[in-house]
Amino acid sequence: MRATDADSGQQRWEFGIGDSSRMAPAVGRETVFVGGDRLWALDPAPTGDPSDGPAVRFEREFEGSVGRGPVLDDGVLYVVADVGDNEVALMALE
Repeated sequence: MRATDADSGQQRWEFGIGDSSRMAPAVGRETVFVGGDRLWALDPAPTGDPSDGPAVRFEREFEGSVGRGPVLDDGVLYVVADVGDNEVALMALE
């Protein structure tokens, strides 16, 4: 995943989210939430060198990958993730 400055077009940072590379991030609470091989919460502010990547606010690992999304609505983050053998769950995280 890459963050690009909207004005200059320069890359702000880059971050590897694992094998699931078609995830759309959700932005809110001054945080970028993105799925992949786990759920990532990233600080969108640049840390200096783009190769350093963003600061990780938290990460949550599940049995499998995090599905497309996540969705942020009214302060609640909704995530679909593989939680067991052939089991998928919708979780609401506050």
